[in-house]
Amino acid sequence: MMRLSKPITVGHTQRPVCLPPYGMNLKGGTPLVVTGWGYTEERGAVSSVLQKASVALIDRSVCSSREVYGPAITPRMVCAGFLDGKVDACQGDSGGPLVYLSNKWQLVGVVSWGVGCARKDRPGVYTNVDEMLNWVYTVMEKNR
Repeated sequence: MMRLSKPITVGHTQRPVCLPPYGMNLKGGTPLVVTGWGYTEERGAVSSVLQKASVALIDRSVCSSREVYGPAITPRMVCAGFLDGKVDACQGDSGGPLVYLSNKWQLVGVVSWGVGCARKDRPGVYTNVDEMLNWVYTVMEKNR
């Protein structure tokens, strides 16, 4: 989290993202979007323009299975991407947003880690914002 010294300018090309409601409980397969300036491919180069990728939420039971990441996946994590690879966040995207569009953009994850980029059975792992909402609101309240 950051505390800004002055308000940001919001316009057509810059918009804030909303925090999700508690217990949003998105289902596996829900379409999400991840953005960043990271590598455009594993062992590649960083992008000079903001990249956007459409990914799908992966059920926790699938992501924490032995074939994927096993017990490394905790409740504070969500997985998104595709088990056959092809589309993923990559090095340099860490800290970027994973968002869901309902009637407004909502932040459901923050790019965290993965094994390589867009590898089979190695989807992206994101901080689960729903699990962090109490902390976020506590910090916001203390720093008003």
